[in-house]
Amino acid sequence: MEKKTEFPNRAIVANMGFNEAIVFENPDYDAAIIGVDSIGRVIYDLEKMTECLHEEGMSYEDALDFIGYNTVRSLPYMGPKAPIVMRSVDDGDDVPEISSVIGFDSDDRPVYDMYRKMDADGCDASVAEEKIRSIHQGDENAYILLTRHIKDR
Repeated sequence: MEKKTEFPNRAIVANMGFNEAIVFENPDYDAAIIGVDSIGRVIYDLEKMTECLHEEGMSYEDALDFIGYNTVRSLPYMGPKAPIVMRSVDDGDDVPEISSVIGFDSDDRPVYDMYRKMDADGCDASVAEEKIRSIHQGDENAYILLTRHIKDR
C-alpha cells in the first residue's frame, strides 16, 4: 500500500526535480500549487490560496487581506527563487495573446501557459517560448512562463 503524503503537490514538485524550490509552509497552501515556472519557482493560484484559508475558517475578505499582508509582502525577501502568487485573468485585464495568458503575478506580469501556447499555435516548446519572448521584446523579466503543470487548471 502506497503511503499517502500530507503535501501531495509539494511531493509532485520534488518528483519533477525541483527539490530546492521554495514553498509556503505556514500556511502551506499545498492545494493552491498549480505548477513550476521556467526557472524552478513554484506558482500558486491566489483564488485557491484564498479557498485554503476559507476552509480553515477565515472569511474570503480576511483571507485575501492575510495573503496580501503576510504572504505577498514577504516575496521580495525570499530571493530570486521566491514562489509566484498568480491571480487569474479577469474580464477587465489587458491581455496579450489571450490563448496562453492564464493570470498575472503580484507585480502584474503576465503568466503564460507554455502548453496552451503550443496547442494554440501548433508548435513545439522552443518556438512557443520564442513567440512569448518576442511579445515582450526579449525582456525575460517582463513575464512568467509556466512550464510544468501540477494538474489541469
